[in-house]
Amino acid sequence: MMMVKKNANQSSAATNKDLSRYPTNLEILSWNVNDLADRIMGSKASDPDFLQILACNDIFCLQETKKELKVQNYRCFNKLRPDSRSGGLCIGIRQSLANHIKILDTSKFSHDIQAARISRKLTGHDEDIIIVNIYDSPENSSYKIKMKERENYKETLCQLEEFISSLPPHSNIIIAGDFNARTGSESCITHDEADTIDRLTSGQFSSTSS
Repeated sequence: MMMVKKNANQSSAATNKDLSRYPTNLEILSWNVNDLADRIMGSKASDPDFLQILACNDIFCLQETKKELKVQNYRCFNKLRPDSRSGGLCIGIRQSLANHIKILDTSKFSHDIQAARISRKLTGHDEDIIIVNIYDSPENSSYKIKMKERENYKETLCQLEEFISSLPPHSNIIIAGDFNARTGSESCITHDEADTIDRLTSGQFSSTSS
């Protein structure tokens, strides 16, 4: 879970009045829910405990939803893989804040990347904040193996890099998601991976992954 703190140094009285209607901190949740349809418990969207966890947050970023989700008092933006039931993303925004948060078009980059722009009017910061929701399937998954057979295949991390490169320089970015990161018997970071990570982390953003 992440918190975005509102900037208290607002010089405009009108701006302060407008921001007073919103929470001091934005609570943001990143969660791999491992399928919204549990084989034993049934639909997680009907589980009070599941919904209570979501309700504690202003924005939630879910991975591996595998189906669309609707939650009362939230505007949910679902993104599913067109040719597979695996994966699936959802960004949920508390209804009272939705007018200040815009979903960005990431369709030309990846089916496994979502992004939203949080208005600086909401946070009180000098610039907008971009939040990215991403799911990268395990290397040995049937989906990843199938995708690698395609001529135009690109690694999800490279697609993420391309999306970030399309944003204005020095954008404030939060990355949430599940990268299925592991090293196995390989060295932790190869030369090429280190170069990619250096470029990704050159901007002003924080990341969280599971």
